[in-house]
Amino acid sequence: MAYDNIRRLLKDGYPWKIKGNGGYTAYLVDIQPLVDHDYEAIYRYPGGDCCHDLESIKSYFTILEQFPPEDEEQPRPVKYGPYLIVWLDRYDCWCIYDDGGNKVREPHWASIEEARAAIISREAL
Repeated sequence: MAYDNIRRLLKDGYPWKIKGNGGYTAYLVDIQPLVDHDYEAIYRYPGGDCCHDLESIKSYFTILEQFPPEDEEQPRPVKYGPYLIVWLDRYDCWCIYDDGGNKVREPHWASIEEARAAIISREAL
């Protein structure tokens, strides 16, 4: 769950690594729900966690890294025509999305070659 929350926060512009609160370095760890569907990011400092909103981060903190380092273990999405073939780690398989970000069809493919073949044969569409 925290992984999905972190991805959402990064997409919304929250940085991965900041320097603040007395010069300490903090990393993005989760989301803190607030009232009316609002939320803030939770950052982990050496002494514990702290919540920050995006405006205060931009105004008062130093952004050290906007995004986390690339995970070499995680396959990168592959653009194939108007489709995006994405590795779904939680299901251990590949899935095809259209250019609007919608999952095209359910079977998930064991290899990227199978996913490409499904697009070519229109099996996935």
